[in-house]
Amino acid sequence: MAKQQYILHLSSKDSINVFPDNLPSDFTVDIGKTLQLAGNWQVELLSFKCCLTKDQDPERKNLYVFTDIAESSYMKDNYLPVIANFYLDGYSNKKKIIERVVEHPHSLAVVPFAVQRIRIYIKDQDLNTPSFCSHRSERTEVTLRLFRK
Repeated sequence: MAKQQYILHLSSKDSINVFPDNLPSDFTVDIGKTLQLAGNWQVELLSFKCCLTKDQDPERKNLYVFTDIAESSYMKDNYLPVIANFYLDGYSNKKKIIERVVEHPHSLAVVPFAVQRIRIYIKDQDLNTPSFCSHRSERTEVTLRLFRK
């Protein structure tokens, strides 16, 4: 029997008409239908991409990706729904893109039974908003995998 799963490609530019306050560092996306997730479901980050428009070199530091649909984990004296962290080591000056494919994704339990809106937010190692993804003209894209265990 095939494993039940959903692959979701989300962008900070998606649902901008519904969520006008979306930023590349903190955005909510309406996925267009309600996913009924009865049973034991997991979420993991498969890829992360930030398209820069400003001429700035991001600081080299750890970057954390969070989602409101994941179970929280203990991190920096808090319980937070972190689904990925990686070391940010700059980007290609020609492309102005920070891109990571997660080779060994960390999966967490999905908290809600039904999902229609998903919030993604990004923080640096000090749990601050990274300066390189705080301008509305920039875009962040993530690919999530929801799967039934």
